[in-house]
Amino acid sequence: MSEESSRAGSEGGGQRRRLLIERAKTYTEMERFEEAAADLTEVLRLDPADDIAWANRGELYRRMGRFEEAVSDFDRAIEIDPEYAFAIGSRGQAHAALHRPAEALADFDRAIELTPDQVWLLGDRARLLRGLERYDDAETDLMRAIMLAPEDADLYNARGDLYYQMDRYADAITDFSHALSLEPNSVWALVSRGETHRMMDAFDEALGDLNHALQLEPDNDRALASRGAVLHEIGRDEESVADLSRAIELDPEYTWAYIRRGEVLRSLGRYEDSLVDINRAMELDGDGDGEG
Repeated sequence: MSEESSRAGSEGGGQRRRLLIERAKTYTEMERFEEAAADLTEVLRLDPADDIAWANRGELYRRMGRFEEAVSDFDRAIEIDPEYAFAIGSRGQAHAALHRPAEALADFDRAIELTPDQVWLLGDRARLLRGLERYDDAETDLMRAIMLAPEDADLYNARGDLYYQMDRYADAITDFSHALSLEPNSVWALVSRGETHRMMDAFDEALGDLNHALQLEPDNDRALASRGAVLHEIGRDEESVADLSRAIELDPEYTWAYIRRGEVLRSLGRYEDSLVDINRAMELDGDGDGEG
C-alpha cells in the first residue's frame, strides 16, 4: 500500500485484523481498489482509531477519483495524528484534484515542513505552483527534487514542462533530452521535445521526435495534434488536417486541436469549416485560454 501498515497490524484487533490489512495490501498491488477499500473499512470497524488504515483507504479513494471521500478519510487520519505527513500530503493531492489550490498548497507546505526530503511532495507542490504561475518557486522545488532523485525522468519532464511554459525553450529541450537519456522510449518526453522544437521553428527536429513518438504509440492524440501543427508550418496542409482530424477523433474535446485545424482550414480557403472548428473550440474553452 502507499503507506506502511505494519503498525496498524501490531496493535490489537487480533488475527482477523492483521489478515485484512495484508489482504488489502495485496488487492492494492493488484489495483483491485474496491476490494482493498472494503477490507480497510472492516479494519476501521474493528479499530476506528487506526490512523494508517484511514490514510490508506483515503489513498485508495484518491486513486479511484473519489476525492471528497479521500479528503474525509485523510481528515480522520490527521485528527488522530496531526503530524502524519503522508496523510497531509495526500490530502493536498486530493484538494488539488478538486481545484482547491489554497487548501492543497497549505497541505503540501505542512507535509514538506514535516518531511523535507520527500520527492513526491516536492514534485506535487511544484506542479501546483506552476498552475498558480509561481514559476520561480516551482523551479526551486524541482531543482531540490532532482538533487534528491537525479535518476527520476519524471522530474526532468516536469521541469521541462515548466521551462516550456516560461518560454525557456532551450532549457526545456535540455531537460526533455535528459529524461529521454533515462527513458529512451518515453512518448511523453518525445512529444514534449517535439512540441518545443516546433516553438523554436526547428521543424525537422520536431518531426523526428513526433514521428518517433507515433511509431511507439500511433494513437497518441497529443503527438498527432503537434505533428499536425508542424506540417502546417512547412506547408503540408492536407496532411496537417488529417493528423488534427485524427487527434480530434481520439479526443472530441481537444480544444487546441480544433483551434489548429481551424487555422489550417482557413489557410485552405475552407472558411465555413474553419468557423465550425473555431466555434467548437470556443464552446469547449469557456473561460480558459485555449492552450494545449
